[in-house]
Amino acid sequence: MILITGASGMLGSHVLYQLCLTDNKIRAIKRENSNIEDVLKVFSFYSDQPKSLLSKVEWVNADLLDEHQLDSAFSGVKKVYHCAAKINFSKKNENILFQTNVEGTKNIVDLCLHHGIEKLCHVSSVAAIGKTLDGGEATEQTLWADSPENSSYAMSKYQGELEIWRGIEEGLNAVIVNPSVILGPGNWDKSSARMFDLVWKGLRFYTPGGTGFVDVKDVAYLMIDLMESKVTSERFIISSENLSYKQVLGHIADSLSKPKPRWIANRFIMILAYGIQNFMTFFSGKEAQLSKELLKSGTKKTSYSNKKILESIPFSFQLIHQSCQEVSTRFIKDHS
Repeated sequence: MILITGASGMLGSHVLYQLCLTDNKIRAIKRENSNIEDVLKVFSFYSDQPKSLLSKVEWVNADLLDEHQLDSAFSGVKKVYHCAAKINFSKKNENILFQTNVEGTKNIVDLCLHHGIEKLCHVSSVAAIGKTLDGGEATEQTLWADSPENSSYAMSKYQGELEIWRGIEEGLNAVIVNPSVILGPGNWDKSSARMFDLVWKGLRFYTPGGTGFVDVKDVAYLMIDLMESKVTSERFIISSENLSYKQVLGHIADSLSKPKPRWIANRFIMILAYGIQNFMTFFSGKEAQLSKELLKSGTKKTSYSNKKILESIPFSFQLIHQSCQEVSTRFIKDHS
């Protein structure tokens, strides 16, 4: 029996799909109000019989913060993929971030130890990787430094990783993956998939920053390979290419046959957009899409090395322009 958390998210649903192609028994944890229609959509992108394939999954409603609910889900489980996480760049939701990404991970680690799980794969993020002083590529050994520049999300993922290392010290067999920005199909209103929807609708601005990018299928493949390997007590950056946001948005625009974003969103424009949004959300009551942390991250240039994972597992990453083409094809099909 294999257990996966966060199976209704973009990465989790792709890991779930790959696991459903095997003969393993699969159990997936989801929140009670989570909709598995997004999972079914992802399955339909790759299979002619998505419902049949998804029927192999035993779904369990559980909250990461409720150890009693989680405990029953671990019965008979041998391996765990911990994909569940909260991604948010708003200070208003800081408590939820730390509850899910730190306390929730602590509960998963404790139950893995209690039930004698054979192996755990924890999904962290490059946000938990330290920053280089010279602007060069960060590696798994780049030291984390507390700084006001660190986002709440980054701090929550870093502290979540500390729970995994604590579990390893107590005898847990585990590996950690640190994906960069993941590109893939799914719910077009969430995560990085929203970039395709924004470009489709005529996005005109791009931010001056850049970072690492990776195809969602590559992350899923490598997670499963690491779980099947003898590798343990290690963390791996999972990233294909370091690109600017302008380059990636350009690839998406080309793939969708849409105009490329032409104008750079300088500091003045970003502050203006942030102010207008706050004014509008005051009257509408809707949650803001922009935050100071998100705007700040859009101007940063960070890069990451994938040398360690390529030395550990023979693998060829898909180039990002190819990923954009594949995802765009599915986007267009989904909207036709």
